[in-house]
Amino acid sequence: MALSSCLSDCIAIRQMPRCAFSIGVICVFDSEGKYIDTDGEYPSFGAELSPLETVEAYVCEMACDPVNEYIWLFYKLTDLIEIYTYDGKLVKRMHGPDRFFPAVSERSFGEGLQSVASVPGETRDAYFCPFYSEGKMYVLYSGKVFVSGQSADAYLFDTLLSFRSDGTPDTCYKLPVPVYTFTIDKAEGVLYGLSFNPEYHLIKFKFEAKDK
Repeated sequence: MALSSCLSDCIAIRQMPRCAFSIGVICVFDSEGKYIDTDGEYPSFGAELSPLETVEAYVCEMACDPVNEYIWLFYKLTDLIEIYTYDGKLVKRMHGPDRFFPAVSERSFGEGLQSVASVPGETRDAYFCPFYSEGKMYVLYSGKVFVSGQSADAYLFDTLLSFRSDGTPDTCYKLPVPVYTFTIDKAEGVLYGLSFNPEYHLIKFKFEAKDK
């Protein structure tokens, strides 16, 4: 079944563990939570990963471009972006700006339980909170290396990247105050961000989209 035929009925397109059953990166569910279809393949960078490590290494967030009927996947532990059609066909895969790979480690503890943890000094954060608006995709970018005991500030981001609808890099914005999530009101020329330092609060930035 083509993914495009399912979209009008589904409430979620999400990444699911491939070790649960034979599925791809993208899964479609109907409005009652029933599994409909799957497509897409997990990337590979040459390292041997267990099924659980693969799921955690390639955890991602998604956003849809309804005009071109594209699904964008932004990976959290590698600076990788993928664009799929609504039919689940890979359109483009982009790696950068720092071109790093995921670093995770599976561990066993108590009665056969398994977990996957970050590797201090190796694991890096990448993309967060993608947002589509008027033909462009916006996303927060980190690139920071995970350090044991790091402060909460490590999860705030001051770099906002934009991409054209074909995946071409567009603009790099530097926010004067780091945030962990955002939305854009282009009509008002405003970007709204949320921060939690020193406490949860809303930040309003003047925002002018740069059309190249």
